[in-house]
This record gives sequence, structure tokens and C-alpha cells, in this order.
Amino acid sequence: MIFRRPCGIWSPGAESCSRWKGTRRARHRWAELPSLRAAEAWHSPVTEGELAATCGLLDPAHSQTHEIIEQIAAVIDRRPSYRTITPDSEVWREAGVLSGTLARTQGYGREQRRRVLNDALLFATARKYGCAVLSRNVRDFDLLQQLDPSGKVMFYRIGVQ
Repeated sequence: MIFRRPCGIWSPGAESCSRWKGTRRARHRWAELPSLRAAEAWHSPVTEGELAATCGLLDPAHSQTHEIIEQIAAVIDRRPSYRTITPDSEVWREAGVLSGTLARTQGYGREQRRRVLNDALLFATARKYGCAVLSRNVRDFDLLQQLDPSGKVMFYRIGVQ
């Protein structure tokens, strides 16, 4: 989701991401974050694709696959299309350069390069719209922010006392 005042992108997947305006490299427990209201939320097709990819990875023979796919589809369906920020060609180019630079400097393999391209798309989109990324993914987003300090990131952890 992307939040306007505050502004952000969030994915309810494994690497939950949000953009949050005015914050930079802050680490908080989820419960301590300012209110994340749906009225301020925006979405990214990047995180929708990550959720949809999970459906394709599930074993069709597993007894719970159908139920899990329905839950993922419900999450995607709840995202209003009029509250979506889609990366444009400028953002794609910037994300490609950022992810390529990280892949080269960090020695990333093929799988890691794909993952970091999605993160770079979220990061570049957030930067373009004056937002910050809210994520548990400290490793990749911290490196992206080091490459482009004008991007804003706020990190959080789940279950930290």
C-alpha cells in the first residue's frame, strides 16, 4: 500500500513493504507505528504480482492449496484499482539500474536479482511520489537507500518486545 499523508506502499506478503512519508531508516515495532489507515493507503501492482506468484508456487495436490489461493485472491480483490500507483517507464529504468548495481556489488545470483528488482521498483516508485517504503526487508532496502539516499525507508519488526 502507498500512503498519502503519510504516504506508503505495503504488501501483506513475506516481504511486507510500505511507503511512509517523512520517515527515514527508523526501526519500530508494528504496534508503535502511527495509525495505518486504509483511507490513506495506495497499492502497487508489484506487490500484487508477488502475491499472485505465490499462488503459482503452491502444490496443487496439497489439501490446503485451494483455500490459500482463495485467501490470496481475496487480499488482491480488496485492493481498489483507483488507489494503485503503477511504475512508469522512468521508474522501471531507475529500478533496473538500482537492482543491477546491487546485483553486481553484492554478487547476487539470478533469484536474488529478480527479488531485488521488485524491491527497487517499490523503492523508485515511492521516491518519485515523495513517499517512504515501510518494510521488514532491512537487507535490500537499506542497500537501495545507500545507493539513492533521496529515497526514504522505514523498517519494522514483527513480534519484538
